[in-house]
Amino acid sequence: MRISLLILLSLSSLSGFSQSDSLPTVPIYDSIMFDDPHIDRFCNIERKRAMQDLQKNKLYFIEVLVDTPKYYRYMPQECKKYNFTYFFIPERILGFSGFNPMRCYMQRMDSAIEARNGQWAKESIIRAAQNVCAENDTPAEQYKTSEYDDALFSANQMASEILHPHVRKFTPTHAEVDKIEFLLRTDTSELKKQFRNFYKTIPLMAGYRKQYFGYIDSNGHKIIYINSFWIDNTEPDEFSYWLQTDVAVNDGGEYFWRAEYDLTEGKFISFYTNGYA
Repeated sequence: MRISLLILLSLSSLSGFSQSDSLPTVPIYDSIMFDDPHIDRFCNIERKRAMQDLQKNKLYFIEVLVDTPKYYRYMPQECKKYNFTYFFIPERILGFSGFNPMRCYMQRMDSAIEARNGQWAKESIIRAAQNVCAENDTPAEQYKTSEYDDALFSANQMASEILHPHVRKFTPTHAEVDKIEFLLRTDTSELKKQFRNFYKTIPLMAGYRKQYFGYIDSNGHKIIYINSFWIDNTEPDEFSYWLQTDVAVNDGGEYFWRAEYDLTEGKFISFYTNGYA
C-alpha cells in the first residue's frame, strides 16, 4: 500500500504565474496510483476545500500545462473581467504519472466557472488572452510561396510551449524550410515507410499551415520542429494567432500533426498526428 506525502507549496514559488490575490498555500501531493485506497479521501478533502473557497467568493481559473504558455501573462487581466483569479501550474508539479488529488479541487472550480459563465467560458478567456498576445508580441516571419504558407519563429521568440526555455534555439532559414517542404510534398517514400500515419496527411498537404522552430539537441544536432494544422478556407480563421505562438489542439486526427527533422543527419526523426476524441 502506497501512501502519498502531502507537500505544502508556498505560492511565492508561483508568484510569476498568478495574480497578487491568491490562496495562502496550494497543496501539492505526490502522484497517487489509481488503485490507491486513499484517493477518495484526499479527493474529498480537496473538494471540500474548493467549496469553502467558493463560499468565500474565491473563484480560481487554474491552468495546467507542461510548459508556460506564451499568453499566460495576459490571463490575469482577462480573468479579472470575470472576477476570477488566474493560476498557472506546471504539469511537473502535479506529477506526470498516477493521479494527484489537487485535480479534484480544480474540477470543482471548473464546474463552478461553467455553472456561472457557461460551458465555453475558459476557452473564451484563453482565446481572448491569445488575441491580446497576438496584438502585442512580435510575430514570426510569414514565409509564403505558391505551395505553402509557413511561420518561421526566430531564436529570440518565446516558444516554451514547445521547446524548453533552456534549450538553445536557432532561426530556421528559407533554404532549410524549402528542403523539408520538398520532402513532405514530393520525396515521401521514406516518410511513408518510417511513419505509419504519414500517408493520411498526403491528400491534405496543400491545406496545412506549418510553424517552424529550430533548436540544438543534447548531441549538438540542429533540429527543426514542425507544428502543422489544417486550414478550412471556407471557414473563418480560428487560428489567427498562429504567427505569435504554437497552435495546440487536443484531437482532430491527421488534420493536426507534428514532426522533427534532424538537419545534421538529414532525416526525419519523429512524425505523429493527433488522436480522435
